[in-house]
Amino acid sequence: MRAGLLFVGFFLVVATRTLAQPPAIILPEQFVDHSAAHLPLAEKLTRLHQPEVRAAILSESASATDDPLFFRPNYDKMYLLGNPPDYEQPKENALGPQASRLGRKPEELAYDAMLSDEGRGMLYVPFLNYADGNLDAIAAEALQALIASACRLYRARREAGEEFAPVPKNSISATDVMVTASGLLKATDLAVFELGMWQNWTGR
Repeated sequence: MRAGLLFVGFFLVVATRTLAQPPAIILPEQFVDHSAAHLPLAEKLTRLHQPEVRAAILSESASATDDPLFFRPNYDKMYLLGNPPDYEQPKENALGPQASRLGRKPEELAYDAMLSDEGRGMLYVPFLNYADGNLDAIAAEALQALIASACRLYRARREAGEEFAPVPKNSISATDVMVTASGLLKATDLAVFELGMWQNWTGR
């Protein structure tokens, strides 16, 4: 079971959440079956697929104790993130437009979306600068600052002893890696052979 994630950038904020977890960021109260909170994931999925449980959860309304930022989710800006993740989806992929086309409630699509991928389906909500259905509105300077911050944070955590890859496996293409790695090397006046020497010295 993956943890919910909150990525905060300068012009883009993204929140994702899975159904088989307690509410923290994006789920209104009705999307959480508290009686199943401590069950193994497989048992949670069995319970959440039961028609009576599904109907009971979807019949509830968000309570006043929910985070006010997500008191009324905007399904016109909510997407199934997918696997591999797709952060730049067209407007018609949002749960709201999908629900209109199918004649269903968007809450039902959100519920089913989070049950996908064996309960690991994640909802994606771009908050700002996504009016045109793409990430083009992020200024180059903001993107540079975000990448620099991510690099410093990753280096610090690795040096603190944490062992994890900078991105999930197969979440980006080889071309993504080569273009970004080449740009980082040029920005820091490093040559490929220097990277190779450092890898030999450190074993990383």
